[in-house]
Amino acid sequence: MSLSRAFKKGETIFHQGSPSDCAFIIGSGSVEILQETREGEKVIGKLKENEIFGEVGLFDGQPRTTTARALEASVMYVITRNNLDIVKTS
Repeated sequence: MSLSRAFKKGETIFHQGSPSDCAFIIGSGSVEILQETREGEKVIGKLKENEIFGEVGLFDGQPRTTTARALEASVMYVITRNNLDIVKTS
C-alpha cells in the first residue's frame, strides 16, 4: 500500500546525496529536478502529474544523484521497498 504526502510550493522532496529509500508518483502538482554543481543548482528536468521519479535509486540502493523540489503545492504517492516486496523467491 502506498502512502500519500503533501508538499508546499518550494519544499524540497529530497536532497542530492540523501539515501534512496523511496520513489514518488506525482498525484497533483509539479516538481523540478536539480543537479547541484560548483556553480550552484541547475534545473535538469520538470515533471508533472502521473510521472514517477526517484525509482532508480530505490532499485540500486545508491544515494540520490539529484535534488527534487515542488514547483507548486503537490501531492505525491510514496513507494517504498516494502511496497515492492510483493513476490518473494526461495
